[in-house]
Amino acid sequence: MKDYGDLYAWGAVPGKSNNRNWGAMSFGDHVLCVYDNYYHYYARVAGKIHNNAVAKSIWGTKSNGDTWELMYFLTKPQKIYCSVEEVSDYLHTLYFGFTRISDKRIACISEDIGSIEKFIKIRLLSDLSYK
Repeated sequence: MKDYGDLYAWGAVPGKSNNRNWGAMSFGDHVLCVYDNYYHYYARVAGKIHNNAVAKSIWGTKSNGDTWELMYFLTKPQKIYCSVEEVSDYLHTLYFGFTRISDKRIACISEDIGSIEKFIKIRLLSDLSYK
């Protein structure tokens, strides 16, 4: 096994909504990993590439030959554990794959709480020093 150090990567299979969401991602954007109706990890976008060959070498392919070639690289993920219900006043209650939080929701968070960073620290990371 090769040691890649602190490289964290994820990807999405090309498709209409995945292409749109991946295209909208920028350096520094916030990323939340959700499964089983809980937020489990938080990280920031460190970069992205669209590369079929690299994705195949990392993850292989699905049975139909598709791979997760819409790749994005992340800062070291921070472990969190927060139910989607706990933050449903601002974020989605259901997720289906690669999902982007709308500009409207982000604006509401910024207006009510001050910033996305503050929201994440208060509501997801439970950093009481930020309140």
